[in-house]
Amino acid sequence: AVGAERVIAQARAALADPSALDAELERRYDATALAFLRYWFLPRTQRELLALLLAIETVPQPAVRAFLEIAFSSIIITKSGGVSLARDLAHSRPHRVAKTPKDAIEQFAARLGKNLALLGALPDGGPPPRICRADARALPFADESIDLVVTSPPYANAIDYMRAHKFSLVWLGESPGELARLRRRYI
Repeated sequence: AVGAERVIAQARAALADPSALDAELERRYDATALAFLRYWFLPRTQRELLALLLAIETVPQPAVRAFLEIAFSSIIITKSGGVSLARDLAHSRPHRVAKTPKDAIEQFAARLGKNLALLGALPDGGPPPRICRADARALPFADESIDLVVTSPPYANAIDYMRAHKFSLVWLGESPGELARLRRRYI
């Protein structure tokens, strides 16, 4: 929790220099990514999200950083509200709407608080969770080492996961062009 407070404080402090954040946006993202981000996010929100990313990137522990990136992503991909100008990202083709997005740092702090509370509610004594980022076709687990898998199966042809997740993946450094190529290969 202390690390989370530090990340939030760092992000708030970075907002004191909007021109530095604007310059970092230009340096970090190519023209295609910038066009996407500028279309879907107000300038204020762009700065808030970048300030959060910069603070998250300072966290030295990979698992903690991944946890923070999940919280970051969850404030972007929401059914309603959220920090983008898109309406109902999770369930329909996004439509750009005139609205005042919520403050990204406040949303991140609230989401992080909920996630940390849920982690704290886990029973003690069990095996620690293992968070990994991998292709589901080649997970980094030994054969016959898993007893149970619980999933939320994809809603085939009902939800375009890549379209929704693109909103946070671009922020996390994925190329819009590469995401489009990957989308064509999805099963």
